[in-house]
Amino acid sequence: MWGHRVPALRLMTGAAIAMAATGLGFARSAISGRSAVVAFVGTLNPSSGDVSVFLPLEHARLANAAPTSDARTRLFARYSLVGSLCGRGGRAGRGVPGVVRDAPPASPHCSR
Repeated sequence: MWGHRVPALRLMTGAAIAMAATGLGFARSAISGRSAVVAFVGTLNPSSGDVSVFLPLEHARLANAAPTSDARTRLFARYSLVGSLCGRGGRAGRGVPGVVRDAPPASPHCSR
């Protein structure tokens, strides 16, 4: 409601700091009650999708970046496509560390 009064860079920086503080809060809290407070106050996603504080900030920036409604539609379509492809790529690559870890060691080379 009042976000348009604050520069976008300041909002994104504040969101990034809040997310980092949430991560640090979870890393430092071993007690479940303290973790519950961090979860309630912090910037956790309640699902596997991106519904964090960054999403409305990004959407507002995208809407302001396009001069016409047609350009805005194309911009949101590209934004969604690139986000989906990057997410799929990340999920596809999540098994790579295990494959690399379980690979047989390379045979040593003999020198003459």
